[in-house]
Amino acid sequence: MTAIDIYGKKDNIRKHNQLSRFNPRAPNLFTMSDKERHKQRRRDIGKAFSTAHMKSFEARIIFHIRRFCGKIESFPRQEGTRWRPPLKISQWGGYLIFDTLTDFMLSQSYDLIGSAKHRPITHHMRSHLLRLAVCSYAPLLAVFKIDKLLFKDATKSTRAFWRWIKNAINERSQLSGNSADLFDKIRMGGKSDPLEIQSEIGMFIAAGEAASYSP
Repeated sequence: MTAIDIYGKKDNIRKHNQLSRFNPRAPNLFTMSDKERHKQRRRDIGKAFSTAHMKSFEARIIFHIRRFCGKIESFPRQEGTRWRPPLKISQWGGYLIFDTLTDFMLSQSYDLIGSAKHRPITHHMRSHLLRLAVCSYAPLLAVFKIDKLLFKDATKSTRAFWRWIKNAINERSQLSGNSADLFDKIRMGGKSDPLEIQSEIGMFIAAGEAASYSP
């Protein structure tokens, strides 16, 4: 099934309303079911993924990859061997994705590769995504608020995740100049509602974390 199937002229395929649980406060490109709103939002966001814009960001991608490789190479070799200590590469790959995405979306890199300061946000995202996944398959858990009993830590993580997103966007809003990042594309498209901007940015960051996650 493609986006054309869902958002095309035919009305026989629609997104399930359960998707709204992924962010009930404001819709984003993933949860939005209204065809006209989705078309406009896709047009706004699509500008950030144009060939020209992606090429202009290529140097930043290479920068983050080189910093990632440099960090891996910096770990000392184990005594008496040529091997470095074992690493959970999905975790470090997640740091790389996070740093690259926040740079692409907010013109800021939180340097998860080089510093542990912001790394707890990845734990909050994973707990948040786990709760969402379970509630998507068993929606009655959320209807009767049983999920808050089963996933106490995840509930706290959800709040922490969205609090971090809000703070990150506030920091980006204070930057001067036009950086042509994803934040600017959404804002220039007339989507100035803070909750909708938070929803879009949060969705992309969480998607990056989901792509690299390994238990």
